[in-house]
Amino acid sequence: MPTTKKRFNITLDRNTEQMVNFLAKHKNQPKSAIIASLTREALELQEDIALAKLAEERMRTHKGRWLNHEEAWGK
Repeated sequence: MPTTKKRFNITLDRNTEQMVNFLAKHKNQPKSAIIASLTREALELQEDIALAKLAEERMRTHKGRWLNHEEAWGK
């Protein structure tokens, strides 16, 4: 049965290949599942970094009044 997931062809250096092979064997998962999981984690980290930069910029340039937790969300 054909897959609906997008396929990618990637080239890994020797060390990265060895790490992927080790994780696949250790977790008893296919290499493609390991790479997909690591890719998702990397994308989430990049998103966190971008959002942290945005928050820092907003905190630096904020001129209004800050709300505490109870004022913002209630009890």
